[in-house]
Amino acid sequence: MLDDKIKATLKDAARKLTGQKKRDFMAKVAEDYFDGSARKTETVLGWNRASVQLGLHERRSGITCVDNYRARGRHKSEVILVNLEADIASLVDQQAQADPKFQSTFLYARISAQAVREALVEQKEYDEEQLPSRQTIGAILNLDNDELSIYFGQSAETSDFIADCLEWWWQDNQDHYPEIAEWVINLDGGPATRSDRTQFIKRMVELAQTITLPIRLIYYPSYHSKYNAIERCWAALEHYWNGTILDSVEAAVQWASHMTWKAMAPVVYLVEGIYEKGVKVLAEELANYLPFWQRSETLPKWDITILPN
Repeated sequence: MLDDKIKATLKDAARKLTGQKKRDFMAKVAEDYFDGSARKTETVLGWNRASVQLGLHERRSGITCVDNYRARGRHKSEVILVNLEADIASLVDQQAQADPKFQSTFLYARISAQAVREALVEQKEYDEEQLPSRQTIGAILNLDNDELSIYFGQSAETSDFIADCLEWWWQDNQDHYPEIAEWVINLDGGPATRSDRTQFIKRMVELAQTITLPIRLIYYPSYHSKYNAIERCWAALEHYWNGTILDSVEAAVQWASHMTWKAMAPVVYLVEGIYEKGVKVLAEELANYLPFWQRSETLPKWDITILPN
């Protein structure tokens, strides 16, 4: 157990650091004192759980995500007040009820947005002036999980880059899906994710084993990727930057971080590190992974299930 004096010292040290150095310090504290748990670290020291988790990822992978660009400029209140959504959820959970017609898995809150706002002040000790409006709180209450995450790389789009980003995304978001039984990933026919690319097979089987969940890959046939929901995100991004010349990495990331998707700014990461192109797995090694790579009998080219065990 950390006494109050040590807690104050750790908090003071963190306040004097910024960026990756701060994340690395918080992650080291999480490893040394909280079993590597970002949630426990947040509970005891009040540090942002997402920042601690990202620091832990960086320490494990050796690859630095240089910034989360959603944290720059003007932001929504629920971004500035990092615990706002969690505090709203804690207030609403006791008042929520399932859809009586059982037509949806969403919960419908009986408590009004104005009542939630008042409870935040009375029970959670928020300053009324810093809270968003009743309308904004209402939007948070009705928001489903459509948050968009964008990972920018600086070398090549490879199977390793894609697998790493998927694993990082899960580490950041798994708490939102406690009852998930299977991943389903929609894919186009890009070279890095082809179902016969040996390195992609290896990395995706390893990912399924890491997350201990089956992963189902659904491929769109040629010239049909426009039906993939992610294409609408790219369309929104292209419309937002409206022909602006993206003459630097910074410019591309900044434009992406300030677009909106379903009224939310995306979480944008810039991933440092070089990913080697053309990595292949030899046949004798690949044989160890193929039993977990199960193609559909009816659509073997377009529907693949990856088993974790």
